[in-house]
Amino acid sequence: MDSDQTFRHLLARVADGDEAAIAEVVRQYEPVIRTMVRAWLRPWELRLRKVFDSYDICQSVLAWFFLKGASQRYDLASPENLQKLLKVMVRNRVFYHVRQWKNAAASGPLPDELEGGDAPPDETLADKEILDEVFRRLSPAEAELARRRLDGASWEEISAALGGTADAYRMQLARATGRLARELCGVATVG
Repeated sequence: MDSDQTFRHLLARVADGDEAAIAEVVRQYEPVIRTMVRAWLRPWELRLRKVFDSYDICQSVLAWFFLKGASQRYDLASPENLQKLLKVMVRNRVFYHVRQWKNAAASGPLPDELEGGDAPPDETLADKEILDEVFRRLSPAEAELARRRLDGASWEEISAALGGTADAYRMQLARATGRLARELCGVATVG
């Protein structure tokens, strides 16, 4: 059997509810999904990253994939097709969680420190690797903005230090992060 036939056989087993096949899909694609999630979550939005992590969103993506029968609903003839679908699902789930968080934050302030321990060492290392890659791909001006945000500076503080307006710097960094998310995840956005 070639790799595409093996893949289709695996998805057929998933569709039949084979727990071993489901576990295999999770084993193969959970690290990929978590990397995509960390790329979509802006590293300098520290408060947002404290609210939910890549594991939460990964579980949400996998739950939607299995509960909605994605292996049957979509033409997933190859692993590349599944990765493209997962990228879109990750983007949508990250945006969904961000919207939910913003709606909840509007009803009251979010504490700076949430309960819970430090991130596991493997996630800390993965975050550092992604952050290094992000800074490598940013222009010097974009990297300066990102570093200031990581250090906890508000947009007003950044604009006072660098001149210009807070909105202009916020948009500059938002455009840069959108570009990087598309590059790192290989997802084309509409609009």
